[in-house]
Amino acid sequence: MSILPVQPELKETLWGGTWFWRQGLHQEGRRRIGEMWYTVPGMPLMVKFIDAAAPLSLQVHPGDAQAWQREGKRGKTEAWYIWSTEPGAYIYYGFQRPVEKKEVEAAIRAGQLEKLVKKVKVRAGDMIFVPPGTIHAIGAGVRLVEVQTAVDLTYRLYDWGRGRKLQIEKGLALLNTAAVEENIVVSTLERQLTELHCPAFRLQKLNLQGQMQLSPGGSWFFLVGLKGEGQLSSGRWLYQVKPGTVYWLDSTPVWLGGKIEVLILNGNI
Repeated sequence: MSILPVQPELKETLWGGTWFWRQGLHQEGRRRIGEMWYTVPGMPLMVKFIDAAAPLSLQVHPGDAQAWQREGKRGKTEAWYIWSTEPGAYIYYGFQRPVEKKEVEAAIRAGQLEKLVKKVKVRAGDMIFVPPGTIHAIGAGVRLVEVQTAVDLTYRLYDWGRGRKLQIEKGLALLNTAAVEENIVVSTLERQLTELHCPAFRLQKLNLQGQMQLSPGGSWFFLVGLKGEGQLSSGRWLYQVKPGTVYWLDSTPVWLGGKIEVLILNGNI
């Protein structure tokens, strides 16, 4: 049995805040830590904690076929679990109506791309899948857990005038210009188990009161503590689980006990 506590790599960003520090998740004082990356060498998936004090860029990610052709590596697929929000917070996701790529490019040049993109209000406990080709951004006042394929591959289309490099041509080439579906948000608050499946991974949100055996299948999985406290146990080994703890485990069944909310991420099987 292998249970590995995963330590984060801290990323200071233009748009980051201090929420992680205020929650006791790092000791870097008031540095603007926008991302905390949790990776395991050789694993095809990773976990990020994201704190958006200001909106992230409007961006898009390529899928596998596009990424192999253009960049020589796999594409990026991701999903979000909304951890905490300020009142009225929202994300940007897809287009309000069908658009033409020429219209999108003109809006980028005019500094008005956000007028075409749909704003979706979110709250703690929401889960959202972000497939490749979808224009998106995390809005100000949103703190979330992002699970994704372990690749750093983003085409930035619009950055609110912050002067960072854009990848407009590459982004437009793969952009999904259809109108976004209405029901992109799944609430996990009233469910013991919520599952999200896609070709790249399986994500589960578990609300537990008591004890249960975890055996998600596959050869390994990540476990992320969200709320409450509990313990992972295997034989004589005990590991504390609390908000912000991330573990990597192999496929041997383990027990999780407590009054606790967690995410479980593994490769799709």
